[in-house]
Amino acid sequence: AHHEPQLSHWMERYLGAKPGSPEERQYIEAVSRLSLIQAVARALDPGCKADSVPILEGGQGIGKSTAIRVLHGAEWFGDALPPMGTKDASDYLRGLWGIELAELSFQRKAEIEVQKAFISRREERFRPAYGREEIVYPRRCVFWGTTNRTDYIKDDTGNRRYLPIKTTKIDFEGLKASRDMLWAEAVYYYNQGEQYWLSEELAVYANEQTNERFEEDPWVEVVQRKLREFTEISLRQACNESFENINDKDITKEMIRRMSQCLQMAGWRKDGKFTSGPQRNQARFVKDAEEAFEGDDAPERDCF
Repeated sequence: AHHEPQLSHWMERYLGAKPGSPEERQYIEAVSRLSLIQAVARALDPGCKADSVPILEGGQGIGKSTAIRVLHGAEWFGDALPPMGTKDASDYLRGLWGIELAELSFQRKAEIEVQKAFISRREERFRPAYGREEIVYPRRCVFWGTTNRTDYIKDDTGNRRYLPIKTTKIDFEGLKASRDMLWAEAVYYYNQGEQYWLSEELAVYANEQTNERFEEDPWVEVVQRKLREFTEISLRQACNESFENINDKDITKEMIRRMSQCLQMAGWRKDGKFTSGPQRNQARFVKDAEEAFEGDDAPERDCF
């Protein structure tokens, strides 16, 4: 029987991704294609560069996870990845094809860096417990994100690999019925040499999408304004300086934790402790000089 081509339309058809504009339609169709072609690429050419992460957004319980499982097949699907960057995570990936990263949201810059590095890695290298020889295992899997939040992106640089797709109602039966056809199409276009990353203009559109989802704590802006003159500071002092009418006894643990995050997002970093003066033994935050230049002129760090 003749089937109409589905590769461009499966996200709209089966995940309820509704385009609100012609540009959004182009974007959804491009992500529909590249997400499956990239998975085929990893299966047929292990270790190839394939680090786009489509992120399915949508209400809790609509079955985003199940959709990915249906697509990849339960035996090649995983949703319990150990902490990224650990040996356990490397072990976990072996034998899997589609991996769900649920609630992709990490607080600290360091974790974001680990996450980026992990997602873009092309192979795992590890020593098995019993062996001396290092094993190099080219990656055969792709990653999918799922989230029910709209402000999950914690870092405003290098998000070109995240491709947000708003899902509404998921049609599992339809997806199951079309699955083999979808993969057949993906293999066909992969063999035709179709690129499985976004064109430059759609990458710009995707970037606007991720920026809308960038979660910036309103304190960050206050910190940038009020602490401009400081080169080093403690968390308590940062709270005192940022908010005029605050007393020491009003500063809670939660505020300290939040301030620590905001300082880091505003370009400060932890550097030991104060050794003398009234802040003695408190964590010392310093301002990185180079962070001052991290504006629009910063070199694009994350192109293909």
